[in-house]
Amino acid sequence: MAKSIQLPLTNACFDQMSLELYSPNLRHPSLPYGEKTIEKKQKTRTIHISGWQLGESGVQSSEVGGTQSRELKMGLLDSFEVLPYVTGVPTMSVTKDGINFNKTVVEKLCSPAFVVVLVDKTNLKLALTPCDEKAQGARPFLRDGRSARAGVRWNNTDLKDSIQTITGWDLEDKGRKVGGRYYPEDNALIFDLTTWTPIERRSTAAD
Repeated sequence: MAKSIQLPLTNACFDQMSLELYSPNLRHPSLPYGEKTIEKKQKTRTIHISGWQLGESGVQSSEVGGTQSRELKMGLLDSFEVLPYVTGVPTMSVTKDGINFNKTVVEKLCSPAFVVVLVDKTNLKLALTPCDEKAQGARPFLRDGRSARAGVRWNNTDLKDSIQTITGWDLEDKGRKVGGRYYPEDNALIFDLTTWTPIERRSTAAD
């Protein structure tokens, strides 16, 4: 009787390489009884797994062209989850012409259509947090169909003047770029308005 091999599968994504299960030590029908048995490949199921070779005790992976191999038992990663991250530093730029949030800000907040703008006047901090369209203080953020790549630009004069009043900035002189910090437990980006770098106005005249 062919030896049964159980294959527990998780929700992980596998692709690219077809693997076959084998039933070892099957007697070849052409050999007389008592003769030496040989291994016969019996395809019982085909799955697609990238870079893994099936073993009875779990899953084994090996380096191509090398001698090292390692064994990973099914279920080892059951308690793990994908760690989302984006590249770049989230920044807000405030100039006399408007307010810009770079693409990292948009991606950190998962490209929300609406956000609420909160301000801590005592500690000079500004926060953005995604919200529903009907939430109090909701403001349009990333428009439907727009990519996060270009970031988000607001030309709201009232908001710009409010930030200028709170901080005492003179935006006619130069703009300010402020780095943000994301807090996943609150799904909020907070900008410390006391820490900024200047954005100098372009002085080169057009040809």
